[in-house]
Amino acid sequence: MGDNISINDKSTFLAKTQKIRTAIEALQTAASAAGALKTTATAEAKKFTTGDVAPVYESAVAGIGTVGDKVKTAVTAIATGATNCADTADYKFTGITGVDTDGAERIRGL
Repeated sequence: MGDNISINDKSTFLAKTQKIRTAIEALQTAASAAGALKTTATAEAKKFTTGDVAPVYESAVAGIGTVGDKVKTAVTAIATGATNCADTADYKFTGITGVDTDGAERIRGL
């Protein structure tokens, strides 16, 4: 084993990290939706009354809010980890290949 590293699939490598970033966007959308669960549950529970959540639904709505917040926290942590992985992969790709694709795109745009 030497110190040399090669990437056999240079042409598809960045597309793979882009797929990770696309998945991250979906995770962030899911996190937002999870965070909104209590608001949605409250609105739905108010449909059965004259404006306030009936006491019988209060604990259910609170529980839904707690679950939504925990899901949002977990999904946000996963998205952050995935972002770090994608950033590291892109950074390593640039370091290994000597190709700065972001820099090249900026130059093409001039």
